[in-house]
Amino acid sequence: MSSSIRDAKSLKPNRREFLYYLGGAGLTVLLGQTCASLTWFAKPHVRYGVESGVFLLDLENLPKTDGQPVWLPEGNSWLVRLPNNLFLALHGQCVRDRTLVKWVSLNNRYECPHSGSKFTLDGTYIEGPARRNLDRFRVEVTTPTGTYTTLADGSPVSIADAQSIVLDTRYKILGAPRV
Repeated sequence: MSSSIRDAKSLKPNRREFLYYLGGAGLTVLLGQTCASLTWFAKPHVRYGVESGVFLLDLENLPKTDGQPVWLPEGNSWLVRLPNNLFLALHGQCVRDRTLVKWVSLNNRYECPHSGSKFTLDGTYIEGPARRNLDRFRVEVTTPTGTYTTLADGSPVSIADAQSIVLDTRYKILGAPRV
């Protein structure tokens, strides 16, 4: 009977083994929590609004096709809808002196009140001292078939069947130089 007690006693870990197991379990939990927190902070968390410069646009308040552009004061930008459901966002400042350009509906164009530069609905230079077209912002359109983003040249994006439109004012695309 004493040999069976001795065998049961030898199955239990001694103090040193117990502390090794306890330390290993603690280290495993610590490393797991570290990996989880690093993964959480590594993922991009976009907050919409003025602080981030990223805006989720309301589909109901988009401009009509070939109509008046809509001013978005928080993003300092003009929202423009072109024929064939094409959409773009123009920077609201004149490229010459950073004055806010105004939409003049009588002439169907943007005009800078300070320098006198004039631009078409899509931001193309008409006349004045400005040296290039109006700058554009990146637009991301999500549809049932995928997500479409403004190209590097600033070309408009199709908003046909759009589920959401995100305006990102952190990425400004410089206007093409005038010819």
